[in-house]
Amino acid sequence: MSQLPCSGFDEVEGYLALPRMLAKARLKRADPTFIYFVYDASPLDALVLSRLKLSGAQVEGWLDQGWDDSQIALEAARLVGHDRAAREAWSRKLLFTHRYLLMMLDADEGRLADGPLKATLQVASNVIYPVMKTINRLRGLA
Repeated sequence: MSQLPCSGFDEVEGYLALPRMLAKARLKRADPTFIYFVYDASPLDALVLSRLKLSGAQVEGWLDQGWDDSQIALEAARLVGHDRAAREAWSRKLLFTHRYLLMMLDADEGRLADGPLKATLQVASNVIYPVMKTINRLRGLA
C-alpha cells in the first residue's frame, strides 16, 4: 500500500473524498506512525463524517469486518437515505464548498503539475496546515 492516500477527488458509489478517508484509516491501522490526521482530527474527514452522519467508530467497525470502500459507501448511503442521485448531489456540494482544499491536498501530494497553481496552493497549505495542527492539539485530537 502506498504511503499516500488517494486524492479527495476520487469517488466510490458517488461519494467524493470517502475513499481518501478510508485509505488514510487503513494506512493508520497498518502503521500507527502514519502522519496523516484521520476522522475528527482531519477537517476533510470530519466534514465527510458529519455530512454522512457517521462516526469514526462506525467506520472502524466496518473496517474491522473487512468491508471494502463500496460496501462502506453503500451502507452510509442506506443509513442517510441517499440514492445514487443524492450521493452525486452530495459530492457536487462538497466540490462547491471544498474544491480548493482538495486541490491543495493534491498539490502537496504531487498530483498537480508544476506551475503557478501548484506553487500557490503549496504556499497556502504552509499557512493552513500549522493552524490545523494547533487547533487539533488544543482539541486533544493530535
